[in-house]
Amino acid sequence: MKEIVPSPPPIVRNDAAAVQALFQQNVVPSYGRFEIVLSHGAGSYVFDVAGKRYLDLGTGKAIIELLRQMNKERGVTVISATHDFKMLDVSDRIIWIRDGNIDRIERREDVKIHMGEIH
Repeated sequence: MKEIVPSPPPIVRNDAAAVQALFQQNVVPSYGRFEIVLSHGAGSYVFDVAGKRYLDLGTGKAIIELLRQMNKERGVTVISATHDFKMLDVSDRIIWIRDGNIDRIERREDVKIHMGEIH
């Protein structure tokens, strides 16, 4: 019996060019994508075939949304120490710390965010 759908190609390991070629051949270009080939994940990190580590932003966004939801629905106060500016959009107040001391406290609506800078 003839196969209607061909068998998938064998798994390609640590060959970014081969993975990208398979991607171009088999995936519909419905939106822009990054030129990256992920090989595996561990915890909240994913790794590319060259061994570079990335934070899994999908997980990070899900956690931020869960914290926001807990705050709105249950009145839970969330205190976060982070360098992740995505937290600004779900924060009521921002406490800026410099050299271990509180530098200033601002309400989120008073913080001006522009591409590449925060005032």
